[in-house]
Amino acid sequence: MAGKAGEPRVPLTLLKSRLKAEEKILDFDFELTSVQFNETGRYFLRLTAENPLLEGSGAGVRLQVNEGEILYTNTATTDVVEQSNLNEVYTFEKRRFLFTLPKGFCKNDKTHDARLRIEALRLHGSSLKSSIKTGEAFFAIYPRTNQPRMNLFASRDEDLYRYSDIMVLLRAGRDELAMHCGRLAYTVSFHEHRPVAQRRTPITPRRLSPLPPGKQGEMPVETSQTNYPPPLQYLGIPHQTGPVSIAEPPFPFSLTAESRAFGVRNNSGSCLHAHFGAG
Repeated sequence: MAGKAGEPRVPLTLLKSRLKAEEKILDFDFELTSVQFNETGRYFLRLTAENPLLEGSGAGVRLQVNEGEILYTNTATTDVVEQSNLNEVYTFEKRRFLFTLPKGFCKNDKTHDARLRIEALRLHGSSLKSSIKTGEAFFAIYPRTNQPRMNLFASRDEDLYRYSDIMVLLRAGRDELAMHCGRLAYTVSFHEHRPVAQRRTPITPRRLSPLPPGKQGEMPVETSQTNYPPPLQYLGIPHQTGPVSIAEPPFPFSLTAESRAFGVRNNSGSCLHAHFGAG
């Protein structure tokens, strides 16, 4: 039976089970599979769960990195990797970030826009304090209208979304010759809070294939691709620090839905950021 605008009518029992995010403690599980920067140097990433529309939105967020201690914080950093060969991709030792979001952190209204901010920082000395921000990317946690969509009728033991993909790191400076500073492969899942002791089902990760570098500071981009990229090879990579050897030919590079929605470079060199609407 159809409802308004020809949409199928949702049974009352399903409507009652529809996600009420503001009433739930939610787990956002983000794992970095591999990374590649388009300039040589030493880099690390800083990940922050935030709501840019609300001041102090990080209060009450808990974070566990890998299997470490659970801390009351909404931000953490990876270890440092060195991009010594532009034809190689690399992995982090500190790669899994499990954010536990308190009730009210995620809400489908005009004042809530939960997202993950990923900043790429380049070291210019021996101390992390000598780092300079070179790029950033954003991932829409909730609400989200891009693909893949959320399963709003997921049960407590099911994932609201769960997948693997690749995103680009948009350059933070005003260098017109290089709008990207790198890219990363990741796996992500979002669901109601579960005990840490409960084992999770592994996500088959996507992996980066090395891109042949252009000029120093440039990353080749396939400009003809405008749709959401087709599935890439679903092959795991070894969890190790250092370069990962991949014998396959590189795949054509394209922006992910996350990257296209949150950042595009205009002619003046500034980044234009668009927020996802209510889902």
